[in-house]
Amino acid sequence: MIEIRKNKSEESVINNSKLITFDKNGYDKSIDFIKGLCILAVVATHCIPSVIHKYFLFCLWIDWQVALFLIIQTFHTYKKGIDIRFPKFQKLWKRIIKPFLFTEIIIFIGAILGGHFIQQETVSAIVNRFILSGGLGPGSYYPWIYLQMALLLPLIAPMFKRIKAKYLIWVFIAISEALKIACSVINMPEWLYRLLFLRYFFLIYFGYLLVMEELRINKKTIFLAIISVIAILLFQYSNLNLEPFFFTTGWKIFHWISYFYVAYILLYLLKLLYVKMNRYTKVMEYIESMGKYSYEIFLFQMLYFALVSPIVNKLLTMVINKYIAVILFVAISIIVSIVPVVYYKTRRSQK
Repeated sequence: MIEIRKNKSEESVINNSKLITFDKNGYDKSIDFIKGLCILAVVATHCIPSVIHKYFLFCLWIDWQVALFLIIQTFHTYKKGIDIRFPKFQKLWKRIIKPFLFTEIIIFIGAILGGHFIQQETVSAIVNRFILSGGLGPGSYYPWIYLQMALLLPLIAPMFKRIKAKYLIWVFIAISEALKIACSVINMPEWLYRLLFLRYFFLIYFGYLLVMEELRINKKTIFLAIISVIAILLFQYSNLNLEPFFFTTGWKIFHWISYFYVAYILLYLLKLLYVKMNRYTKVMEYIESMGKYSYEIFLFQMLYFALVSPIVNKLLTMVINKYIAVILFVAISIIVSIVPVVYYKTRRSQK
């Protein structure tokens, strides 16, 4: 048995390296740790050139931040039991909607005032992009997905009572596949598909397994994870068209068959990393702070990448070598997106 820290009520364990668990009764710092790495991956994805994504296999380790966030969201929703009510609008408004709208208003005004100068973009083009993207700034789809999941999780909760555990996986595969086929048959517009929860539905199954302490590493799940890796690489690096069974969009790798790898391998490795890094107290505390304030960092990086990063990128490419400019741009983007938020929120919490 691998002990993470002495106080089990605050931390989670990986029992016999086979069972992935989170603390359902107390505050679990390992969740903040994972969320901290996920928000770092979000920022990195938005500033690292796409060619690096391709050659460094981002599809296997960086691109799954949202999937991990949604598994954790499901765990938090169900951990006190599946007899749950719909979330209170006041809570969603204060925590998710209001900060997002406030951020979008700033970005929209900034884009209108400076968009033509920076991007040579017309006002009508900015408005059109705002509507079709569900907002401006990278990742603007995520709050919409979060809200849909917040409403969906209580809605489907009774299903877990009525269906035997051994049949659940087949029900979730059937529903996920039906959603994919429906999207393919109606040829759903990609902008709409981006804003809907459909591609992430299967993740609810793994969040539920976490609650039931049934997310196990064994021969069967390792085999399924290997199938996932093969599928992910095929989706990412080939032009294989498997419609209508797998709806082909810019979200190439986000299908139910890919998520076994995310839950059984990637999540396990992140939990194991949490155990191994436990000696680096200061680093751990900072990553955990990033996770604790991950939504605030997410909103702030949207602001930065929408309004500030184009200026930073232009200035860098004008004065130095383009390769050094890329390195500096990535470093500046990560620091500016994360450090001010963590500093401000930490100082405020100490008052």
